[in-house]
Amino acid sequence: MKPFRVALVLSLSWGLAFASSTGSRADGTASAEAVAQGKYLVTRVSLCIDCHGAKLGGKPFRGTGPPHVPWATYAPKIAGLAMFAADADAVRFFETGVDAHGKHARRPMPQYRMHSDDAAAVVAYLRTLRP
Repeated sequence: MKPFRVALVLSLSWGLAFASSTGSRADGTASAEAVAQGKYLVTRVSLCIDCHGAKLGGKPFRGTGPPHVPWATYAPKIAGLAMFAADADAVRFFETGVDAHGKHARRPMPQYRMHSDDAAAVVAYLRTLRP
């Protein structure tokens, strides 16, 4: 196998194995494993910093998309997830690509279809960051 394929297979295998250990504690707060998995997904898989900035504090886009596609001009601050009042709304967004108001995020935001454990881990990690 080529080095790139080996690295990809290893990272996917690690991610799948790690995802099964994520969850919440009895008091409803995220476990350390869930936060670590969320950090991995945000920083290594989804690469959120590419659009939302190094500290996930938001930043403007320089280009635009095709004329017939609604295109965001700014990537919002996602550190702390202030735009979601409830974790369930944020999890649903990462599972379905639809926000609490029934709207899809404008491109270039990917329309994620995350597994519920991964979506909950991403939310757990982003909630730990200072808004």
